[in-house]
Parts: sequence; C-alpha cells; structure tokens
Amino acid sequence: MTSLLNTTGGGTIGGAGFENDPFLNQQPGRRPRKKRGYDGDDRSLLISPLWTCLLVFIPWVVYLTIQLLFVYAYHESKLAVLVVTTFFAAASVVVLVLGAAKRSTRRDPLLGYSSAIPVELPLGALCLIAVVVSYYFGYINYKTNVRLFWNYNEAATYKNVLPSDKAEKFADAGRLYFNENASVDVEKAVGFVKGEVWCVAPIIDLVETNLVNFWAVGQSCCDKTGGFHCDDSRNTTAKGGVVVPPTLAYRKAIQKAEAFHDIVSADHPILIRWVKSPKSIVDGQYRNAVGFLVVGVFVYLFVSFLFGAFCSMLATPDKPTPALQRDPEP
Repeated sequence: MTSLLNTTGGGTIGGAGFENDPFLNQQPGRRPRKKRGYDGDDRSLLISPLWTCLLVFIPWVVYLTIQLLFVYAYHESKLAVLVVTTFFAAASVVVLVLGAAKRSTRRDPLLGYSSAIPVELPLGALCLIAVVVSYYFGYINYKTNVRLFWNYNEAATYKNVLPSDKAEKFADAGRLYFNENASVDVEKAVGFVKGEVWCVAPIIDLVETNLVNFWAVGQSCCDKTGGFHCDDSRNTTAKGGVVVPPTLAYRKAIQKAEAFHDIVSADHPILIRWVKSPKSIVDGQYRNAVGFLVVGVFVYLFVSFLFGAFCSMLATPDKPTPALQRDPEP
C-alpha cells in the first residue's frame, strides 16, 4: 500500500501532491481561518473612494431633490411631488432588498455568512431615510413659508383702500394699500391670551364710525388692553399690509375689543399685518423658504457624510469569495 502511494505521479499525503491542501495540512483542533480581505489586506481598505462618494452623495441628492420640489412644485402640483417621492422610496426599498439578497448568498462553507456587507444594503437604507426626512421637513417649510408666499402672489392687490369700505369687497385680497388718512387705533387694542397674546386693533380714518371692517393683528405685541406695537403700527408712514387668515383666537380677541370699547366688527372683517411695505413681507416669506432649504441641505450633507463614511467601513463591493489560509506553524 505504501509503495503504491509512493509511485510516480501519485504523491503521498505529506508529499508534493497534497502539501498545499488546507484541509489535510491543518493542525489537529484548529479550523482554517479566512484571510483578512481578499488579498490579505485589511477589508476596509478595499472600499474605493467611489463607493464612499456614492454612499454620501446619492442620499443627499435624494434629499435635495425632494426639498426643491416642495419649494417650487408642491403648491402647483401636489400629486407630481407625491409621485416622485414614492418613486424614490420604492427605488430605495428595491436596492435594500437586492442588498439583503446578495448578503444571503455570501456564505463561507465552514464559517457561515461572510462578514462583508454588500454596499446596496447601506445605500438603500440611507436613501430611504433621506426620503422620509426630506418629505417631513419639506412639508414643514411649505406650511410655514412657501404656502404664504404663493398665496400672497396669487391673491389680489388693492390700492387706495378706505377703512370705511366694506370688507366684503376685498375678500380675495392678499395685499392692501390704504389711503393717506388711514391709521391703527392703538388705544382700542386688546389682547386675547391663549398660549400667547393674540392682539387686534381697529384700522380707522377720519370718518367717525363704530363699525370696524379692518383689524391690524399680531402676536405677543400688545397688552391685554392697549399697548399695541405690532409690526409698523407706530410708524405714521405705514399705510398698508398683508392679509392674515382669521383664527379662532383672533375672533375671540375681536369679540373682546367689541365688549371693551363699544365698537362693532363686520361679520367677515379683514385681518392685516400693518406694515410700511407689504411687498417686503411677501419677499421675506420667499427668503425664509429658501433659507430653510439651504440650511437643511448643508446640514443633511454633513449628516450624510458621517453616515456614508461609517457605512463604507462596513460595506464591501462585490468580490470573489475570499480564500482560506492555515494558521502559521508554531
């Protein structure tokens, strides 16, 4: 038997034919271990700068795109923004599922699952997070700034308005410019306390009347009675304003003013932020919207860089199955 194994071309168990076999040459009690990386180097060094850039910038681009859509498209076409957002979310889930499927196929016959994480897993997860976060903050920006900007631009503008004019004539107004005799009666102002002070004061002219069609309003800028100093109400050159949607708190404040000062409000009065330049208020809403977008985009870029860099150290691009090597001889 021994002579048969020693014949030419057969080789012995310890001979040249089997000396490189990792299963036959390992020492008893030891298991073959995986090389670090695919070529013996540390696995984290295998991540190219390209993969890191993808993990950082693709989620950031998703965030930026949805934010821009909320500022420039959501007011005109809510459905289009919803469709684009849904597409990004679905694509992120698909990439995530592909990464999970690829992860399940990376098996080592002896060691089980490979420690290598497919890059699709963190990429899909980061993109999905970007979709959710961007939609949330985009909608906040729309409600706070963008909607008011578009409402003011789409509404009518009236000039040379008299405080004694009927409020119903200006139901579609967004900006009002009053005649030179108009002013805010700060002495008849009242504040209604509901969390904060909701302030109202009649807008009057030289015509004496108890009927108030227009009210200057503001928040936390007056006393419970009198002391009204909202916006430019103390500026004698201010003769205009932007229309403010009526709220329950403002209605309560108007009822309080009627009771305190024996005046009567129109059934559907116009509430106004009294300012010198109504256009500056409209432009300010746009600046606030863009500022919110810009700050959010740069903050998310920083956050995306941190998460992308961290995930790039966990993920590896698709490579051949790593080889096994035996432990060095003692």
